[in-house]
Amino acid sequence: MFSTKEILFYNRNEVEATKHKTSLLHKAPFCCAQPISDRLLFIMNLKLLLPFDNFKLQTKLSQTEVIKRIDGIAEPRKGFRLFSKQGEKPYQGKLLSDNFEISRIISGRNSFLPIIKGNISAHAGQTEISIRMRPVIAVLVFMTFWLGAVGIACVGIIISGISQFKQSKVQGFSPAILIPFAMFVFGYGLLILSYRAESHKSKAFLKQLLVAEEKHS
Repeated sequence: MFSTKEILFYNRNEVEATKHKTSLLHKAPFCCAQPISDRLLFIMNLKLLLPFDNFKLQTKLSQTEVIKRIDGIAEPRKGFRLFSKQGEKPYQGKLLSDNFEISRIISGRNSFLPIIKGNISAHAGQTEISIRMRPVIAVLVFMTFWLGAVGIACVGIIISGISQFKQSKVQGFSPAILIPFAMFVFGYGLLILSYRAESHKSKAFLKQLLVAEEKHS
């Protein structure tokens, strides 16, 4: 038989254990949600390092009005433009039914100018515009070849430096080995910065034109 003190001590321990389990259950969703939010933030930041954009805009305007506004800012595509003329529409491209493909009109040439493809559809009583942006395919192929070739050279230099570390210390450091690294940084920086500057302008313009907000999934 247990004494009264032993029974009270046992009950007190049971109550404390129950409280501890309850507190863990309340904390669990936060602990689980934190890594997920961090992961999503990491993925979103990673996307900024790539010359691609996929996003959706939502507006209260009707599909007809959205199509009318897109048609109003885009003219048929022309060849090279040395200067942009006053009165020209800001974009060029084509609009077919509920789909469009446009790019911003600029003076001169920017090889990294985004091609903007969009699809217009009705969704939950509003109009949804699904948009994809990317540079011209030929530019992507060239830059992939450029960065790939220079990247392989950089990896080769790193491997060689590790395997011949003692010999390199005797011979001394040669600044010439930094040339492939500088070429890689220059090519990648030119691609991303040039593309991002233009994609940001077009995204802001479309949101203002269509009185739209970006839809976050």
